[in-house]
Amino acid sequence: MTNGRLVVPEGLVIDEVARERLIRQLERQPAEVKGVAAEVGALPPGASYRVHAEWRSLEPLSAHIAASAAVRGAVLLRPKVRFEVSDGLVGVDGAIVIDRGAHVHDPWAPVGPLLDASNRGRPPFPRRPVVVFAATEIDPAGADWARRMVNRLVRREVEGRLALAAVAEGFHLTRPCLSGAASIRALAPDVIVTLDAGAAEQAADWCRTDRSTVLIELVDEPAIVQELVSWQVDHARGRVRAQISRRVGAPSLARLVHRLSAGPHPAPPTDQAVEAGSARAVRENWGSRVATRPLCVVVTGTPSRGAAARLEGLVDHLEASGVRVVNVPVEQTVPAGARAAALMVLVGVDGSAAVTELIEERASQRRATVLDVDPTAVSASKDGSSAPSVSRVLAQLAVECGYVVTPTAAVRTALRDLQVRSLVVPAMLTRSRAAALRNAGVAPGPREAVVAGWCIGWAGEALPDYLDAVAEGLAKILADRSDVRIDVVGDEDRIPMPLRRNDRVSVNASSPEPEAIAGWAVHVWTPRIVGGELVDDLGTLIESSFAGVPSLLPLPARRAMDGVAAKAFMVSRYDEPEGWAAALSRLLGEDHTRAVGAHEARRWSHTVHGSPACRASVNRLLGWAHHQGEL
Repeated sequence: MTNGRLVVPEGLVIDEVARERLIRQLERQPAEVKGVAAEVGALPPGASYRVHAEWRSLEPLSAHIAASAAVRGAVLLRPKVRFEVSDGLVGVDGAIVIDRGAHVHDPWAPVGPLLDASNRGRPPFPRRPVVVFAATEIDPAGADWARRMVNRLVRREVEGRLALAAVAEGFHLTRPCLSGAASIRALAPDVIVTLDAGAAEQAADWCRTDRSTVLIELVDEPAIVQELVSWQVDHARGRVRAQISRRVGAPSLARLVHRLSAGPHPAPPTDQAVEAGSARAVRENWGSRVATRPLCVVVTGTPSRGAAARLEGLVDHLEASGVRVVNVPVEQTVPAGARAAALMVLVGVDGSAAVTELIEERASQRRATVLDVDPTAVSASKDGSSAPSVSRVLAQLAVECGYVVTPTAAVRTALRDLQVRSLVVPAMLTRSRAAALRNAGVAPGPREAVVAGWCIGWAGEALPDYLDAVAEGLAKILADRSDVRIDVVGDEDRIPMPLRRNDRVSVNASSPEPEAIAGWAVHVWTPRIVGGELVDDLGTLIESSFAGVPSLLPLPARRAMDGVAAKAFMVSRYDEPEGWAAALSRLLGEDHTRAVGAHEARRWSHTVHGSPACRASVNRLLGWAHHQGEL
């Protein structure tokens, strides 16, 4: 069924679990059934659309009925089956069945009355932490902030929940529930974020005998963004483990939640009887022997933003492949057990005596230590040629390790004269980020203007030598067309002069949300090119492609898309402003060309950088290092 078509009306959201179930369901249906549908349904109080899809997927495949009319939901169709979408309903030319085990979510539906959370609000497979934002007072601004933060956490594999006295209307990936002990005991959260004084006072009583739940306080302190609270004796404050303000970012808060969920328990053991219904769900692979899983240790120094994003994706897919991953900052001592890990990866680490000692110790045990070389470390050679090269310190560290992984072949070129084995591991998106981009691309929001997205990077990263030409070309487009807007991603200080102080140029100093990327009409991709070779990784190109946004790119970078990108999206005179202005003007005026480019970009991202391809890359990395140690 790889050639089937999934029809999702605009505005609806479907999880990957439901997609996969629809595929299995359609494969077992007779040929006269032209499609399988998943209907829109209400979430249980305190559930997310993803968790509800997981619970529903546990229904037997026999749980389906014939559909007699158009369906409000998503429909997976066989190839070449005609269909029509009208007012959110999908009509199909032929017989279809409705799968009761698949769910589609309408994030814009009214929330309805607040009720106590259901036990089905907690994941059936609790591999993701649950964090509840709780409040006892009505605060419209606070409720809206919590709504947006919960949505962002859900996209980052953290099960955010809202337990409030009153809820803000808008886009919801979860169904809010009523604040109180009943909801907390049903959800058994790993973390509670107390939004007001009432919740802070009552949260400990809500948890009662649940030893593992910890608290994060929301404070209104200008000096605090995110701060840990000591759990040591004489310093601890009960279950409170951290304080945050509304200036905290979702990625940072997600990392904090994972850290706090790892322990230690904030409450002592108790000999009281366990309450009925308080036992947590059995974990996946409960019969497996964790000790037999391979271990990968990641030692991090000060990686660039790009390296940190790639590391997040790599760790996600390593864990999905059954590999245990331990992350250790370089300034901390690597635990003795971790020193014997089958694989160790150094990310953003400079050479030092401690690092050299660690590498030598592992080499004596025939254990692989792999150095991740970031594209930002590559520059033009200083010997007069334009070939890529790296610093002497980094080259020495690469020789000490003997193994290098990198997202670009330019690093392999820079290390070609050294006795180093290298492997290109493409940039990977986390599964949640890829799914969020894919869902945003399926149902993009309304476009008030024609927006071109352009990532210029952040401080500390080298700039492409043709960046000013791109900026002048974009400035010409802004002058010629009043309906065009430029969405710049990166540090404001890096914006070239031709685009500064233009009221139709917006700046996003953080990673854009999937909905923002899906709102672009075209993505302007300007990677560094050294010696005719592409140097930067494909992170921004992959993200825009997952969202169904075509990319305009310089001709030398065409190989990055394996030749998929059409000539209409190439800029041959990429070092001249006229080349960018002419190409962009042509694309913005041809809707059909952009639509074809969006389809090809989406297909390329799913095929070359989807979960199966990432799994293959991880297996190749593990096998590549296998000769040095048993995995």
